[in-house]
Amino acid sequence: MLAKLIKYDMKSQSKIFVPMYIFDLILAVFGLILSKISHFYPKSYIFSGINQLFFAVLILGLVITAVVTLILTVMRYRTNLLRDEGYLMHTLPVKVSQLYFSKLISSVLWFIIDAAVVYIVVAIRLLDFTWIAKFISELLKESGNQGIDVTVILVSMIFYMMVALVVSLTQFFAALSTGYSLNIRREGSVNKDLLSIIVYILSYILIQIMSMAGIAVDVFIKGINVNKAASAMSNTEVVSTVTGIISTQTVILILLGIFFAAVSIMRMKKHLNLE
Repeated sequence: MLAKLIKYDMKSQSKIFVPMYIFDLILAVFGLILSKISHFYPKSYIFSGINQLFFAVLILGLVITAVVTLILTVMRYRTNLLRDEGYLMHTLPVKVSQLYFSKLISSVLWFIIDAAVVYIVVAIRLLDFTWIAKFISELLKESGNQGIDVTVILVSMIFYMMVALVVSLTQFFAALSTGYSLNIRREGSVNKDLLSIIVYILSYILIQIMSMAGIAVDVFIKGINVNKAASAMSNTEVVSTVTGIISTQTVILILLGIFFAAVSIMRMKKHLNLE
């Protein structure tokens, strides 16, 4: 049933996302054409200026795509589970946890597709589908020239960013679930979106406190010297320090993600007040 819920979410949102991706690809093709024209007329300030401007538009388009993805996935959760559509969704013969994870998984899938579109768009613009491999190769080569193997750091950073994406979504979902389930008795209605924003701010403060606590663990328990300049460290110390901090922060994010998911599911099970 979870797979069917995910399929339903993906199909519903594809009506917005697919045209947006097609528009990004069209921008990339036009960017490639302008780049080639600019290459054939290197002394033309007009073509050069248009090419640079269109490149900026292309980058802006990719940024907007990521922002729109975040907004739409969060709004989908809000509309489909916490507002009018929630009456129907919560009558389905499925667990609340399945409803929750269908939204979380479909949201993550859209961000993965975003990343794939960014790769393809840049590849079309550069006319090079190996650009990311070359970038990583140059990064590893440069670090190798300095005697530092950043392979472990690179893998740690990629995993950390993936975890951070998922946790960010769980944070938004938890803020909405809590804001829409709080039963505050007072004259007049209380704006649940405003309550959700307040809860999100509080959760953000919690994340910062936990992050600082993680750094404290690295400093006082693991013995990482954060005051020591990188230039004064050996190559092994640099890799060990960076990966140690990233690992601690990743563990903290995973724990917070589990906490936020549990809060969302619990609030929807016991305290949800649909509008």
